[in-house]
Amino acid sequence: MFLEQLAQVPSSTRGPRTRWEEARALHADPVEAVVAAAHGAQTVGELFYAGYQGAIALLFGDGPPAALLVTEAGGQHPRALAATVTQGRVSGEKLFVLADVDRYHVVVRAGAVGERVDLRVATVAAADPGCDYTPIPSRFLADVPHGRLTLTDVAAESEHEDAWARYVRPFRGVEDLTVLLAVCAARSHEGEAWLARVAVLCALARLDPDDPGVVLALAGVRQGIVAEGPASAPLAVSWAADSRILDVAAGARARRLEVARRAWATVQAR
Repeated sequence: MFLEQLAQVPSSTRGPRTRWEEARALHADPVEAVVAAAHGAQTVGELFYAGYQGAIALLFGDGPPAALLVTEAGGQHPRALAATVTQGRVSGEKLFVLADVDRYHVVVRAGAVGERVDLRVATVAAADPGCDYTPIPSRFLADVPHGRLTLTDVAAESEHEDAWARYVRPFRGVEDLTVLLAVCAARSHEGEAWLARVAVLCALARLDPDDPGVVLALAGVRQGIVAEGPASAPLAVSWAADSRILDVAAGARARRLEVARRAWATVQAR
C-alpha cells in the first residue's frame, strides 16, 4: 500500500505549495497526501509545508492551504493573546505567520482583555484587505517564508469555540507527526527503515495525538531519524542548511514527552 502511495507523486518542482496542491488533488486522505507531496522533494521547505498543511487538513478538514495563527508579541500563552473577534470582525497582530496560504485560522479572544479567557478560532480570507502581511527575513527555509500579520476589522468566515483544546493543543502533536512523516517519505529511497517509519507514522496519524503511547512512539521515530544522520541526494544540500527546523519547539516537545512518560508509567503500574 505504501509503495503504491509513493508511486503517485506530484511532478511539479515549482515550489512547496504547488507540490502540496498536486498531491492533495491525487489523495483525499491528508496523510497520504503528505507522503505523496514529500516523496522526491528537494528541499526541507517542501517537507515542512507538506507536513504543516497535512496537520491543518487533519484538524480543519478539506480546504485550500491555510495557517493556524497563535503567537503574538507577548507569546502564545492563552492569557498573552490580545487579538479579538467582536461581532464577527477580527482585529489584532500575529507573528510567525506562514506565507502563501489562502486562509488564516486565527486564535482570538471573544471579549475584552481582562475578562475570562474565551478563546476561539476565527477563519478569515488571506486576501481580505484588512489583512496586512509583512515578510520577516529568515536565515533558513527560504522557500517557506514567514512574517507578521496585522488584522484590522477583518470579516470572519466562521468561528469555532474551545480553540485551545480542539485546535491549538492537538496541532502541536499532529504537526510534529506529519512533518516527520514528510521527512521519512522523502528519504524512503535510502532504505527499508525509512519505509517502516512511514508505515508507523501513517498508523499513528489515525490515533489521538495526546495518547501517551502515540507521544512515546513518535519520540522513538524522531530518535531514529536523528541517528540516521544527513540526507542523501536530492535532499542533501537543503538538509545540511535547513534540517534544524526539526529542532524548533524542542522544549515544548520535551515537556509533552515527560507528561506521556509519567502517564504511561501510571498505566503500567496498575
